[in-house]
Amino acid sequence: MAQSHRWAPVSPGDYDTFLGPIKSYGRFLMERGSWLEFQDLFVTADMVCEEKNSLTWAHILNTASLVESEKGHAEKAGPLIEEALRIRERLLPPDDMDLSDAYNNYGFMLLVESQEPQMMREAAKYFDMARLLDENTRMDTRSCTLDISIWERPMQCLGIMLRRNGSMRLGGTTQRKRTGEERTSWEVLVSVQEGKYEEAKALLQQCLEIQTRENATHAIVSATRMKLGLIAMASGKADQAILELEAARVISETNANGKGDHGDVARALRLLADAHRQRGDFEEAEKLHAEAEAIRRRVQGGRYHTLPDTYESYQLMVWSGYR
Repeated sequence: MAQSHRWAPVSPGDYDTFLGPIKSYGRFLMERGSWLEFQDLFVTADMVCEEKNSLTWAHILNTASLVESEKGHAEKAGPLIEEALRIRERLLPPDDMDLSDAYNNYGFMLLVESQEPQMMREAAKYFDMARLLDENTRMDTRSCTLDISIWERPMQCLGIMLRRNGSMRLGGTTQRKRTGEERTSWEVLVSVQEGKYEEAKALLQQCLEIQTRENATHAIVSATRMKLGLIAMASGKADQAILELEAARVISETNANGKGDHGDVARALRLLADAHRQRGDFEEAEKLHAEAEAIRRRVQGGRYHTLPDTYESYQLMVWSGYR
């Protein structure tokens, strides 16, 4: 019988020495949107490593939970982030930045699960916990061109929730000085709220240029193109909206295998249906609408019958950061 081989640490430090490169590379894959490759890496780490109470393992769990949230799978993300939180809360001081990262991801996971007011309040609680930690320890040199910084991320989500509840008050938020390439969603949100569509479009196009330069098929590129499509429709420019939304559909289809479902494709199809309807292409609109609903039924399963045919229901199939 062939002998099976399983790696195990022999001396102190072996475990973290093995997991260290996995931790770094896993984060890189997550940032690049390489979900399938990350899953292979995570399965390998889980299989060969027996001791799972270190901060390094908590970091990998935290990244794995964010990957599942990015794919729109709250039911898989939840246990991962809860275990990461358990380890970090036990091993770290209460003001450590890694706790902020975990609280932030937990809030995102809750927003993937539901957009009901109760869930949004619960998510806001975790974003606020992250914000309070980050305010005390944030680093001005931190930046990210694919997304807003870790410190700004909770504020973005709190801002979205304030606006959904009809409030324009920004709550006295203070953002760190940004470089010319960085953009939060605040300017876009305010511009759309005030009907300044051309201003919002210009800001999103700057985001798109940066995002595309980093990774043209990243899920956030699809999300930005969908926003541009929505703004075009709000401006009465159906042809322009269709161009943006077709590009978003192609990216979403490219990423569907790694995501594990076609939820983001359905979202692009649903918006395309509205754009074609606006242009007067009613037959094409009905075809796209039916295709989108068929995918949503498959992805949401039994939950499908409890959710109305609205854009908000389609949003639940993707991560809140890509809505």
